[in-house]
Amino acid sequence: MSGGRREEREEPDLGLSARASARSLRFETTSKVETEFRGDVSERSFSTSRRYNLPAEVREGVEYHNAAAERRDSVWTENHERAGRSLGGPRNEQTE
Repeated sequence: MSGGRREEREEPDLGLSARASARSLRFETTSKVETEFRGDVSERSFSTSRRYNLPAEVREGVEYHNAAAERRDSVWTENHERAGRSLGGPRNEQTE
């Protein structure tokens, strides 16, 4: 959809999904993870994550088995056509 209000668009303009899994996993060090959206974004942005066989906070040196983590980041921009161009998407321009 082109030029519609963002409330009319269900799919995000930008989205990133990732999944990682391991039979055996040990963290030598731990850190905090943050997601920050910058630029021309609306109030409609969110991140979700799921862990399997991993606690909310992992501990250094502990071995976890059959573990997995999933993450999804989504954002709706104020100008979704420009967002697509910045990622190399179609320009929606006519050529002669």
